[in-house]
Amino acid sequence: MEAINKSGLTLLPDFAQVFAEGNEASNEVIWTVQHTSNLAYNGPNNSGGSDNVLNHMWVPKYEDVGGMKRDVLYGRPYIRCVPTPWLTEVAFGERVNDTRYNKTFQTVWYSNNAASIPKWTAPLPPGAPAGAVVGQPKFPVGDTAIFMPGKPATPAQIAASRYLLMPPNNYNISLSPYMKKYNDTKRADMNYPSIRPVIVYRLAETYLIAAEAAFMGGAGAADALQNINIVRRRAAYPNANPAVMDVAAIPSLDFILEERSRELCGELTRWLDLVRTNKLIDRVKTKNYNPEAAANIKEFHVLRPIPQAQIDAVTTGQAYPQNPGW
Repeated sequence: MEAINKSGLTLLPDFAQVFAEGNEASNEVIWTVQHTSNLAYNGPNNSGGSDNVLNHMWVPKYEDVGGMKRDVLYGRPYIRCVPTPWLTEVAFGERVNDTRYNKTFQTVWYSNNAASIPKWTAPLPPGAPAGAVVGQPKFPVGDTAIFMPGKPATPAQIAASRYLLMPPNNYNISLSPYMKKYNDTKRADMNYPSIRPVIVYRLAETYLIAAEAAFMGGAGAADALQNINIVRRRAAYPNANPAVMDVAAIPSLDFILEERSRELCGELTRWLDLVRTNKLIDRVKTKNYNPEAAANIKEFHVLRPIPQAQIDAVTTGQAYPQNPGW
């Protein structure tokens, strides 16, 4: 609680400000990992160094869509990390008062490639926009090329759309909402890693830790509510009545984990959260929150493998054990 009460740190009024480029030293941030503009000192990532390639990890394959090509603004598509349907459609299901979904995910891409803009073909689909002409480009450079509205769309609506209209049921591992917290538009080259500092700990997570501790302690329901509601109220910005986000009770540890999903999505805490709360296997396999992983996850995955180099470096006179199952 000292970090909350005595540090002088405060939550920024707008969740969108927390990960704004250049704002990594705000009064909400407790600790960051720094990177230098001299890339040689950061160390090559593929050699075990410390390049910051988080800016690449969530970028989808937007360049495969008509009217688009790779560039620095939209990033290099590694697509190593993809949000699950549970995250985008359930955890972030309430978007009227909670503004964090649109401040966490990019859902619109604007055309940057005149050479690949699609053209209207005959016959024009029913519902085509007024002015649509067979053989003419569907949109100009700078106009919408991809839009993910976050709600259902009919096949007819998709066919009649000028741009690629992607409702949630059409998300896939190559193209889905882009988690943009690490985006770096200031790089000199699209393939460069980021030199942005990586925010490791921030005050909002401290409030959520305090809420969880009070809830699990069994005697601090009021403290748990106060701390979690402080974070939730900030998520309502710029609503003039942030208390619309208050909850009157915390029904379970699962609710706290879901709040952590909304607040900390992509901040590299999720596996640790699910392991320490004994929820990893239950959420992935039993509740099927991650269908792609559910078929492969095993009980022993609650521990990660010890690197062989670390095992080989131990000189106790006897073989150092590997974690079970690995």
